Amino acid sequence: MSIPDPILLTAHGEPISINVRHSSRAERVSIRITHKGAELVMPAGANIKKAHNFLLSREFWIRGKLRSAVIHDSPCSTHIPIYGHLHEIVVCKRSVPRIESGKVFAPSTTTLSIFLKEVIKLDLKECANSYCKQLGVTYDKISVRDTKGQWGSCSHAANLSFSWRLIFAPKFVMEYLVAHELSHIIEKNHGPKFWKLVGSIYPDYESAKKWLKHNGSELHRYLAS
Repeated sequence: MSIPDPILLTAHGEPISINVRHSSRAERVSIRITHKGAELVMPAGANIKKAHNFLLSREFWIRGKLRSAVIHDSPCSTHIPIYGHLHEIVVCKRSVPRIESGKVFAPSTTTLSIFLKEVIKLDLKECANSYCKQLGVTYDKISVRDTKGQWGSCSHAANLSFSWRLIFAPKFVMEYLVAHELSHIIEKNHGPKFWKLVGSIYPDYESAKKWLKHNGSELHRYLAS
């Protein structure tokens, strides 16, 4: 008996073409699913009839896997705000993570989150370096986390930490929080001297505080794990 190549599966719907690949390295008959389709992998010396019957018996499973592969490989869209401006998400396995013309591209939502964390970390550093010159202070390092209790913090060793979800807020909110945490290097509490210091580098801090109070909880909706 010779096995047809390709093999057509027709028992559970429209015909599906399955390629046959002979492999000297394969140890057993198997079915491989890729974004291009499905293939029957045949090791050397395999029983052709048993391999063919095995494939036919797995038709329903193959159809389900191919539907899943198409869904995950096709670009799918939704929207997220990046610094307050809505961007269309385009998720495709072959995408290079980037922000471009009102769209953000990534091969997966996990990769998208990692990419956005890198983006805001660079922006936080740029903003902090600018404010440091105005305040005459230095910080040790900046980290980004997925915190819910606070948007930013400053340790006694001048290590700054921020929620990466600030990338979904308008940029002035991120700028205010950087000014806020850097001011803590000089003033540890939230007394009048502290707010005067914040206002010296970010005069409109009240607007940012109000924005966070009324909208901050919404930032946790986006790309939630």
